[in-house]
Amino acid sequence: MKKTSTSIKKKALAKIVPTIYVSIKTSMNNTILTATDSNGNTLGWSSGGTAGFKGSKRSSNYAAQVAGESLGKTLLSHNPSEIFIKLKGMGFNAESAIKGLKRGNNLPIKQIFDLTSIPFNGCRLKKRRRL
Repeated sequence: MKKTSTSIKKKALAKIVPTIYVSIKTSMNNTILTATDSNGNTLGWSSGGTAGFKGSKRSSNYAAQVAGESLGKTLLSHNPSEIFIKLKGMGFNAESAIKGLKRGNNLPIKQIFDLTSIPFNGCRLKKRRRL
């Protein structure tokens, strides 16, 4: 007799995470949102490209807002009590991404950090020409 292997696939239940950190990286071409727990384990991600936008439309405010809304829907299953947002990059779509996170999902956003690096002394000057 042959043994038949029967495997039952169980649906993965979303773990309840009280504190979620959302990193928003904005560039001139795209906006990338990543949600992690306090240990740095990724809970979900979204971007203008995964929201279905292609080409120059990925860098629009609307694409960032739709990406924020889709990430917010996935975060609702983790039942967070507080969310901290970290912004990085010189793109203009960070505010739209935050509006998308908040819109319709009613997530408890506690604090927003701006971690964009700022040049402190500029580039090094060229050497003086010697004759």
